[in-house]
Amino acid sequence: MSPKVFIALFVVLVTVIYSAESMAIMRAFFSSSAQVCTHTEEYSACGKVCEPSCEHPKPGCKVPEWGTCHLPKYTPGCRCMEGYYRDKQKQCVETC
Repeated sequence: MSPKVFIALFVVLVTVIYSAESMAIMRAFFSSSAQVCTHTEEYSACGKVCEPSCEHPKPGCKVPEWGTCHLPKYTPGCRCMEGYYRDKQKQCVETC
């Protein structure tokens, strides 16, 4: 394979990956306008699916780094703010 063909294929591959990820983030951003979070929550376009809860205070999942948001593992939505836990009533509380 010639270097020019290799470079062209590499550029196409990077463009496709970047576009797919950008579309997922943009879709989440524009759909967030209808979602209102409570005062103990914050909106995340690329939030982790498993968040700290009263039953599982340390769920073991990681917050995605920029550019690594892959649905459905990470989904947009309201997440409990740092130091809060999701209780059985789906509210974010400081103590369980």
